[in-house]
Amino acid sequence: MLKDEIRILLTEPSCLIREGFQKITKEYSGKIKISFVESYDVFKSYIKSFEFDIIIINPSLINNNWKELVTLKKKYYKTKWIGLIYAYFDNNILNIFDSLITINDQKYTILDNIKNLGNQKVETKDKKNHYELSEREIDVLKLLSQGSSNKQIANKLNISIHTVISHRKNIVSKTGIKSVSGLTIYAVINKIIDLK
Repeated sequence: MLKDEIRILLTEPSCLIREGFQKITKEYSGKIKISFVESYDVFKSYIKSFEFDIIIINPSLINNNWKELVTLKKKYYKTKWIGLIYAYFDNNILNIFDSLITINDQKYTILDNIKNLGNQKVETKDKKNHYELSEREIDVLKLLSQGSSNKQIANKLNISIHTVISHRKNIVSKTGIKSVSGLTIYAVINKIIDLK
């Protein structure tokens, strides 16, 4: 069952990006409530006062506070965390996030990301929830199953490598399968690809 409202906190100093994000999310068929903050310090105080389904944060605001962010992520484990990327970051930093949005992502990619994360239930150790893959995730899975690298997938689908990585994380999260061979078997069993 989908949530009636997805509560998002966007931490981003750029007015242009904040307003663009708000315009894009108005087109979402569900109801989204967005709060905006411009700095990491304001973010830290804001997160303590309100409950959010999704936190979107520009990693460049975090500076040397990565351990603190990991602690906050553990404390607010029901919240999904998205990195808003428009510069290069090390993969170790990007792996902290549940998903990524890049400045070059298409509108439907951003909305799929929000929809998928906003409606996920927190998994417990006893029961794992599986969710349907989005059309774009299926496209990524098909190419992944054919042996394509992240860069090749990005080129074929005309998306960034960061977006491919984000889709792969979502696929792993939804299927519970981490290996490429396991995902290929999953794709065959679920008739996403055919064996020829």
